[in-house]
Amino acid sequence: MYFAVADPMHISARPFDDEVVVANFATGIYYSLLGSAAQVWTGLTAGVAVPDIAATLAAQAKPADPEFIASTVAFIDQLRQEGLIRPAAAGPADVWQPAAPPGGWLAPELERFTDMHDLLLLDPVHDTSEAGWPYVVTP
Repeated sequence: MYFAVADPMHISARPFDDEVVVANFATGIYYSLLGSAAQVWTGLTAGVAVPDIAATLAAQAKPADPEFIASTVAFIDQLRQEGLIRPAAAGPADVWQPAAPPGGWLAPELERFTDMHDLLLLDPVHDTSEAGWPYVVTP
């Protein structure tokens, strides 16, 4: 199965070192994807099939985690339930070659934050006139 970003007009993702921060401007919720979670997101958005993502990361996981593939599939289901990804047709995949950190990957986890809910919903960039933002009216 393949996935794509559910709503590119409202969902934005940016990588920072070993983290990907995903913001949903329609809900005001943002997410932190660290380590293997960031790699799963990168693989999904590169057009790599779910079984290939899970198998690739599992091969580089800590040897003590026999449930890594199941954890990865469950993580992808969480992304779908949060409305961040949607099923997509298979397309040409970009190059995706994750390199495991020393010790291997840990199972992916979704960190969800609502502390900036009001600010993310404000969206001042799109709520501007030709005068720009901020536009100060003088008396």
